Amino acid sequence: MSSAEQFEVAVIGAGAMGSAVAWQLARRGHSVVLLEQFGPGHQQGSSHGATRIFRVAYRDPTYVRLATESLRAWAELEQESGQVLLEQSGQIDHGDPEAIEQVANNLEAAGFLAQRLSPTQAQEQWPGMRFDQAVVHSVDGGRVFADRTVQALQSCATARGVTVAFHEPVQTIDSTSDGVILQTPGRRVHARLLVIAAGAWVEELLPGEFVLPKLTV
Repeated sequence: MSSAEQFEVAVIGAGAMGSAVAWQLARRGHSVVLLEQFGPGHQQGSSHGATRIFRVAYRDPTYVRLATESLRAWAELEQESGQVLLEQSGQIDHGDPEAIEQVANNLEAAGFLAQRLSPTQAQEQWPGMRFDQAVVHSVDGGRVFADRTVQALQSCATARGVTVAFHEPVQTIDSTSDGVILQTPGRRVHARLLVIAAGAWVEELLPGEFVLPKLTV
């Protein structure tokens, strides 16, 4: 065990999810290593690009609650990084009247504003779009700056002591009596806990343990 680097937590995958986990764990005082098989800012996952939508409007109230809780973390990350990462420019939901009313009710139950509009009213407000069913507008939705956010998470995590290692694909994962041993081309890591945020590569990391659904395009 002496040849292995020692950490409380190892995180595999340095996209938005893995980087956020590493940052939050470091804020709580844990020693963390964040392992990424590709380089910084790569485009092989689902966290790259200029922007991603930020929603607070959902039919499932669980997601509304999670979005509400995330706003505090977004504000904390912006303050710590000194960057604007979330732009609440509003969002529009449009479709089946029953579903849209459920979305509006969930927004109001969570303390958000929900502006209900007829197709005609929505057309007047956004003439570049076409509406033929119920519409609800929320001023609290918007967009996140995806690439900038991942970079901010990693920078803030590093500043708090996280070891961020790029170009280190995990080759083996071995359980021990007190955690796991991870082997990469350049590192041998022992961690008490393991977080896997590898997206589509989780099946390769855990063969036979986790099977992703087959997709047909």
